[in-house]
Amino acid sequence: MKVWLTALMLLICYSEATASGEGLTEDRLKHFFTSQTVIASIKFSPGSFKLDAAAKEALDLVFSNLQDLDLKQKVIRAEGLPGGGISNGKNLDLNIRRVKAVEDYLRTRHKLKIERYMVGFGSADSKDARLEENQVDIVLYDNIWDLEQVGVETVTKLQK
Repeated sequence: MKVWLTALMLLICYSEATASGEGLTEDRLKHFFTSQTVIASIKFSPGSFKLDAAAKEALDLVFSNLQDLDLKQKVIRAEGLPGGGISNGKNLDLNIRRVKAVEDYLRTRHKLKIERYMVGFGSADSKDARLEENQVDIVLYDNIWDLEQVGVETVTKLQK
């Protein structure tokens, strides 16, 4: 599933880049993925996808400070990161539920009109310390291809 989501993201980036007349080069792709800035890490209890009061407060603070963000310049993503000790399938399901909980809260509380591209990662082979946590990171990327935010409904339709 992770491979399909990554492939879908690259396909969307490629089609948008070629439609705008700018080719998808290795340098541009590398820049997109290395331009990330993690602006918040929303922690979850192991095995849970429920937002607690501290998580809601963190989301309120982050998005109150980003109201004037130019979405032509930045791409906002919520990325689910696995905790240890859970099988791949359960990790993926749990991460998707966590990301959806974050998205649903932001949509209802902050009346977001733009869909976000959501990613749920399975277990990692990496030694990245972030991957030891049960969390969803809110990440900003440079919008180097002037991409529109890709909605969850769009991704779902493309998967069918």
